[in-house]
Amino acid sequence: MTERFLSTSQQLETATEHLKQMLTEATTIETTLGTVEQQRQIVADVQSNMQEHLQSVQQLMSELSSYSQVLGEQMQHHVTQQTELKTHSAVLESRISSLQQTVRAGEQSS
Repeated sequence: MTERFLSTSQQLETATEHLKQMLTEATTIETTLGTVEQQRQIVADVQSNMQEHLQSVQQLMSELSSYSQVLGEQMQHHVTQQTELKTHSAVLESRISSLQQTVRAGEQSS
């Protein structure tokens, strides 16, 4: 009977140790699941922030494209104006030269 009692006692002790180990492992699993959930939330937040950032970048790129188009049009307008000014300048130079020749010719004939 004593042997049987010792055997049963050892079995209970072994079972108790297994239960303790299972509880420890369950606690570890619970902690790990909490950490995984926190990391999942961090990833979700980062993903949301990234999406907002990309939308902002896309908006800025669209605005830059518009500004670039307007700037190109303004530059073309200025080039056209410069060409017109050069043409008018050449015409004025020609007229001034003609007037100077007329004045000289008038002075020489006097």
